Amino acid sequence: MKRTFRIGPGAPSLMLIVVILCLTALSALMLTDARNDLALSRRAAAVAQGVAELQEQAETDYMALMETVAEYGEAYTDHLPEGMTLDDGDVVWQVTVDSRTLNCRVRDGQWIERTLSTDIGAELDMPFDIF
Repeated sequence: MKRTFRIGPGAPSLMLIVVILCLTALSALMLTDARNDLALSRRAAAVAQGVAELQEQAETDYMALMETVAEYGEAYTDHLPEGMTLDDGDVVWQVTVDSRTLNCRVRDGQWIERTLSTDIGAELDMPFDIF
């Protein structure tokens, strides 16, 4: 005896409903992921802008130091711009914007150190060639 298997008229409709529900769930997950990516991108842009502001101010301070060196020559150490100090022959200063601080160190007119500190105390060494 031969058996036949028949799919009723409602089976394709059920399969279509299952497929639509799966696609809806996947699209909801993709939307959530896209929103999270947008939030992360906005935070990354804000951090990059903050670091750029720090670097801009540090470069402005560096130019003020170089102008002082040009004006006073070897006696520049007695006329350092405001906020700058000497530490073992290096000129050091800090630039702060919002919750970030850039610690700067210059020796013989050359950048020695630029270290970024955040409000949570973590430090990130910044490569010299990215600025």
